[in-house]
Amino acid sequence: MSKLPESFTEVEISAGKKPIQKLRLLFAGFGYPPHKFAMASPHTVLTAILDPLGECMTPEVARRVIHLRASAEANIRMQILAAKSAQGTLSEEEREEYESCVSAGTFIAILQAKARKIVG
Repeated sequence: MSKLPESFTEVEISAGKKPIQKLRLLFAGFGYPPHKFAMASPHTVLTAILDPLGECMTPEVARRVIHLRASAEANIRMQILAAKSAQGTLSEEEREEYESCVSAGTFIAILQAKARKIVG
């Protein structure tokens, strides 16, 4: 298995990768064959990456993860970005911020689904 880079952020930025390419790069860093997930969706890749984390969650931690929520300020910002995206008026910086928010939301949703399975 290959050694993970110190910072995926640096790798991602220097490689100029789009979100799904970043996830595939991350997945490859864990030693999985790149061809295995060449056509995988971001959801599939994230789910596979988070499997080991879900396996080590205690019921108490799982309950806390289930109740994770973004702050009111973060929700308002996300609504603004979503509206601007729908209108096609996002700046490049806002588009990157919006994509990061969506990726974070997907990450948390998958983690919460794993937590719900633990709690039952």
